[in-house]
Amino acid sequence: MTVEQRPDHSETPRSSKPSTLGTVITLGSTIAGSIIVGLLLGLFLDSQAGTSPLFLLLGLFLGIAAAGFALKAAATRLGGAKQ
Repeated sequence: MTVEQRPDHSETPRSSKPSTLGTVITLGSTIAGSIIVGLLLGLFLDSQAGTSPLFLLLGLFLGIAAAGFALKAAATRLGGAKQ
């Protein structure tokens, strides 16, 4: 009886670049999370202060701005944008 040897993949070099799927999931969750946190914070502040759309809209705009900054940082980190 012969034992079949399997190739050793432990020393196979891996790419240092992140996978496309991982990048898309990270960017999508960062954008969605920034906007959702801004909206929830705005809703909470509106309920505490008694102002209806003021802090909700402010939180929305701040969430969109935070998502934009995160997107720019990720693009710079991945080498897609030059300063």
